[in-house]
Amino acid sequence: MRQWAEGMAMALLCCDTRINVFKTHETDPTHFSVQNAPDLVLRKSNAHILGINKRGWTKFQQMNDLYQKYSHASVLSLASMFKMDTDGGIIIGSEFDNGKISAYEKEIKRRISACSLLIDTVAILKIHLLQKN
Repeated sequence: MRQWAEGMAMALLCCDTRINVFKTHETDPTHFSVQNAPDLVLRKSNAHILGINKRGWTKFQQMNDLYQKYSHASVLSLASMFKMDTDGGIIIGSEFDNGKISAYEKEIKRRISACSLLIDTVAILKIHLLQKN
């Protein structure tokens, strides 16, 4: 999810030449952080140029922040190896675990919610890419 958020932010920042993201990168590529791209979208001038709904983008960033915590190995990622629908056991290979259905449902709802926040963003991106600036 983190890579998707950063990729979407970079696409927005690159779609309008008034933002100068290419020039900023070329000036000092070692100090240009793609990880900060979602924050750059919300800068007042950038958000204005792009026509970004700040409240919607902030909600999307909050969702991304949640996933940022889990983008590396953690207790939650280790839990995927343990059977939750029995009194124990380890999953070797792939196996569906009925004990995780509730967690799967929550995860799918979170991802759908994150995607729905970006529908307008994709429309904005399309507008900027089709116009000459």
